[in-house]
Amino acid sequence: MRDARALGYRIGLHSAGIYPRRFAEVLPLLDWVGFDAKAPFDESYDRITGVRGSGNAALASATILLASGVDHEFRTTWHAGFLSRAELGWLTRTLADLGVRRYALQEFRASGGVAFRPQGEAAGADLDVLRRRFPQFSLREA
Repeated sequence: MRDARALGYRIGLHSAGIYPRRFAEVLPLLDWVGFDAKAPFDESYDRITGVRGSGNAALASATILLASGVDHEFRTTWHAGFLSRAELGWLTRTLADLGVRRYALQEFRASGGVAFRPQGEAAGADLDVLRRRFPQFSLREA
């Protein structure tokens, strides 16, 4: 990163924040971070990642990123079969309370191109809530 920056390149990083100490070390070298928030930062995170304590690590990294001043976007790839609407609501409330301003909800795409798309009035209401919750919200369709 240092070498690329010395050559005049801008540096972006896509991260799930699994190593907060290392993440904090590289933040000063970054121009932008895409942060994958996978679930509420509790046992739900551990269930999604299969790694015990991963929610604590991700929350620590998210907090470090928000305090850093580095441009960023938080995003969640969502499939209701893995993360319930209630869990998604809890996660996004937490992110908004932490100060996240730019958030993207990405539709899950399974191998073979099969996608899950939120449908019906409940999904529309959820998206309306997210649009109000974050000053910059986007839905990325599969």
